[in-house]
Amino acid sequence: GGSGDVNLYITNLGFGEPMVQYDKGVLRFFKALSGLLLGKVDFFLQDNEESATNEGFGNDMAKSRIGRQTVFSWPFPEAATVAKELNISGDSSAAMGTAPDAWNAMLGLLVSIVPRSLWRSKRFSQFMADFSQPLVKATDALLKITSPDNVGETHAMRVDVT
Repeated sequence: GGSGDVNLYITNLGFGEPMVQYDKGVLRFFKALSGLLLGKVDFFLQDNEESATNEGFGNDMAKSRIGRQTVFSWPFPEAATVAKELNISGDSSAAMGTAPDAWNAMLGLLVSIVPRSLWRSKRFSQFMADFSQPLVKATDALLKITSPDNVGETHAMRVDVT
């Protein structure tokens, strides 16, 4: 649980950067995609999805602790690097989400109204990180008290490649 100062700062800077991902097998840069809400996704394998095994790598833990969350685009390099290493001919994307979901909605709103040039500003992104840190710490403390496993905020990243 708990986002540190550096994590909040880097997240804010990322909202100003283009998404780097593969589109039909070609590496592309999407300037207006970072920070856009994408809807809800599962952070676990469904029982009917094929894999070597749905056990042993934390699938049950991911299902219970993260589950299905609203996600937003963020320019993780993995959207490009994983796709390149796997030599995909289709698409790749990376998204992240935070529990509680209220943070995702708030960030989605901020990204839609704050110009990208401000997010790229180190000064602005640091100000936003400093401003939000007490709120994050308070939320984290509350979640630790109320969660059955004494975990506060949860962050998850998902990379899809086809």
